[in-house]
Amino acid sequence: MKINLKRKFLLLLTLFLTLFIVTACDNKNKNIELEYPTIEDKVELDTRYTDELDLQQPFKGKKFEVDGIEEVEVVKVIDGDTIVVRSLSENVRFLGVDTPECTGTIEPWGFAAANFVRERLFSAESVVLQSEGELTDHYGRYLAWVWYKPVNSGKYRLLNLELIENALSKFTFGDTIYYDIFIKAHEKTEITEQGVFGDKNDPNYEYNRTPVQITIFEALENHDKYKLGTVFKFKAQVVRIVSESFFVRDVDVEDPSKVGHIYVYSGVGANYSNYLNPGDIITFEAQLQYEGQFGTQLTGIKRVAKVGTQEIELLEFDGNDLKDGGLGLKPYYGQVIKVNNLTLVNIRRSQNDLKKNYYSLEFKNDRGEIISVRLAASKSQYRSEELVIGKKYSVIGGVSSYEYATNYYQIVVGEKNKTSIPDLLMTDPS
Repeated sequence: MKINLKRKFLLLLTLFLTLFIVTACDNKNKNIELEYPTIEDKVELDTRYTDELDLQQPFKGKKFEVDGIEEVEVVKVIDGDTIVVRSLSENVRFLGVDTPECTGTIEPWGFAAANFVRERLFSAESVVLQSEGELTDHYGRYLAWVWYKPVNSGKYRLLNLELIENALSKFTFGDTIYYDIFIKAHEKTEITEQGVFGDKNDPNYEYNRTPVQITIFEALENHDKYKLGTVFKFKAQVVRIVSESFFVRDVDVEDPSKVGHIYVYSGVGANYSNYLNPGDIITFEAQLQYEGQFGTQLTGIKRVAKVGTQEIELLEFDGNDLKDGGLGLKPYYGQVIKVNNLTLVNIRRSQNDLKKNYYSLEFKNDRGEIISVRLAASKSQYRSEELVIGKKYSVIGGVSSYEYATNYYQIVVGEKNKTSIPDLLMTDPS
């Protein structure tokens, strides 16, 4: 009897210890799981790999196109992975990364990535481009690792890598001398679930893709009420075609003071100009970029449909009514206007940041104030007898902001073959 009681006691003790060990192991596993980031408890970002890496290749006196490395001057940031530098004739595309878009369309974290790059490159003491493999991509853009040296810093930082460690891009993989460190940075940042590694987590972006039916005027007046990336649906009239893009205005609005006007950027490779004409009434979806680096415009164009046509009504006035020359154009920003009584004083061929030729015309009113007119199409569309210095003109075009224009604002003249009346009309041909 005593033996049986002892045996029962030992069995109960063994069972208790077994349950204790199993429970303890289970709790330990749960603790390990809790160490992984959740939406409520995210791992903080860090730049440990960017901090430890430094530029080793000599670059003084080198040229990118010849030597594969060059110290450059950055003149413009297009978006988070594309820049313009002074010495190269095409855009520079970052290797190893693909940041969200913020030009042809607006994507989550796109503006954050562009601002991140802009802040670092424009405040840097030095910027160096380093090539690897092919010098250009199929678009003709230069491909580069972008190194920058912060002011009062003893080393260079690889911006491509830093974008990944700040969750503003994923690694695009592929063979590279920096593969090992990039894959470590990608995997380390991925578990934070922040930025591009997260799910619908950009607080400034509108993830709802249901279009908001609205007029251009209402969208401009209430721009601060909508998040970046909001999809709007418009009904508007095409007023002028400018290369692949176009200017539009509201239609079916009773109050003339509430007719909105805006420039529509169709993006690279779009073909809307092939089937749209001035006067067409269209419906379309778009996103609004309000006072961005390219001004105020619509982008991310989708679902364009022609629903009719209508005669175009233009605001028309005398060039002498423009105060302060080009600054007098500011109230008409985004609108196609007709300005009379302007004298052509100069035809200028210039180059933009990418050394691409463009033509601008300088007109003066009777007070001698200059109004800049840019030809969106090739100058070859105009015969020499159509552009004569000293002659008076009426000019039709859309008002835009442009960094090379006198006083920043200018009139953009669109495609000559897309209008029934000349947009550059000599009024005293004799």
